[in-house]
Amino acid sequence: MPISTKEEFAILEARVLALANQTIPSGEVLGILRALESLLPRVERTLIEPATLDLKVIGEKPQIKIMRCALDALCDLRFYNANTRYPLVDWIAILRNVSSLSEYLQPPTRLGYAAELCGLALRTSDELDRALTLNLLFDFDPRAVRQLISPKNVSQWANDLVDRLEELCSQGDDFESIEGVELDDPSIPEDFDRWSREADRMVLVAGRFFRSWNRAEPKELAELVRLHETVERPMEPPEPEADDDERPTTGASEFWTLDRIFEDL
Repeated sequence: MPISTKEEFAILEARVLALANQTIPSGEVLGILRALESLLPRVERTLIEPATLDLKVIGEKPQIKIMRCALDALCDLRFYNANTRYPLVDWIAILRNVSSLSEYLQPPTRLGYAAELCGLALRTSDELDRALTLNLLFDFDPRAVRQLISPKNVSQWANDLVDRLEELCSQGDDFESIEGVELDDPSIPEDFDRWSREADRMVLVAGRFFRSWNRAEPKELAELVRLHETVERPMEPPEPEADDDERPTTGASEFWTLDRIFEDL
């Protein structure tokens, strides 16, 4: 039912803001964020860049006001406390979506649990998820990140990223060495696809991590960029040819066609 009065709109805003107190499956939260993304202005289904819009004007539109209410709720510390069971990877997905939506709000939404997510980053053993979390938190509150993450942490994590870069470069070297070689192992192209996906993610995440902390990019990062851009996917092994004994025999119905019968007469 369409909203026709200020009172009805105020009730809707209150219901949306109440999300801050609710325990919600992370999949449903991502569904809400995708629905909010559909409210943004478009031209022929293409999103209009926020820099080309008068954000104060569009901020007065009802759908953008509702989007602000929803983001305020999802960025509230109460929402984090109600949904602490989310793994870090889910918070990363939520942050990524909230960050892109906040670009259309003036002022942007403030994240109320940056410190708590810094704590999750400190405790995770996955160097990519850790770096990606901090990269996203820099979009919301770089001061909180710099207050909570010590230079010792940054140095250790930078070393962890370099170690992982070296591993990926070594794998890339292996794929480069078999370019043009006829393969007999069908799993190699699939291994390459996994390597390519991780290398692509590492280049983006590690590159921004080093820039955010004003650290020189390691030579391994440039080498991984080169490998990712130049190494070609191995070709699938050829299908084995069937032996004569394994080839299907021609049935009588296929051999004795009407034309062949008339030929034999």
